[in-house]
Amino acid sequence: MNRIGKIQQATGWDTFENDVPQQEASELAKLTSRVFGTSDGKKLLDYLVERHITKPIATPNSDIITIGIRQGQANIVLNILEQIDKTKEL
Repeated sequence: MNRIGKIQQATGWDTFENDVPQQEASELAKLTSRVFGTSDGKKLLDYLVERHITKPIATPNSDIITIGIRQGQANIVLNILEQIDKTKEL
């Protein structure tokens, strides 16, 4: 089943956790590390961290939708950092 099918069949948050087979997860971590290990990749990652991690998710006037979007953006950057860290363990 492809990822779209998995999302359509999702019945709870557990469906989104650990849904990638170990071999595929390892290859994905290596790919992420290679891409963001280049000079340009490091510059891009620095920008993403500065833009989405070091700035507040919520400000006094933020609505719930904006907070959710910002948190999602931060989660993607954190996932990239996590993938890179995984390759250090391999």
